Amino acid sequence: MVATTKNSGTFTAKMPPEPDFNATQVQVYTDPDGKKHFSGTYRANPTDHDHRVFYIITSRDIPNGKHEFPSGPDGIQTVLYSQRVDNVEVTRATIEKGTFTVEFHEGNYKIGFHADLRDRSGKLIDVLGNVDITES
Repeated sequence: MVATTKNSGTFTAKMPPEPDFNATQVQVYTDPDGKKHFSGTYRANPTDHDHRVFYIITSRDIPNGKHEFPSGPDGIQTVLYSQRVDNVEVTRATIEKGTFTVEFHEGNYKIGFHADLRDRSGKLIDVLGNVDITES
């Protein structure tokens, strides 16, 4: 993994009836295969083990514009959501389908999305989110 030295920006999501997600920490990095990895983590208290995480992986050369999931190897690869309470994972959901708008420019990455995630119990979670991360 090659991480950048500094990332800043926002990673937000609405997923009623859960509280809105507004990351307190964001990160983007490019793996050795050229795929982009975006994460947003929310912690009410930085030393607390309770946290919520969104994670998105895009293909190596994803073009700007609108993308559907599933769409094959040239688009959004995966979206994950996890919630931990007392350091125990209480929710884990993965993407089932979604629409994404990607706008990547050197060092700045924007993704708007509306996706359905399915948790381990089979419950469908409707998520409307936005990523805007700058690396320097």
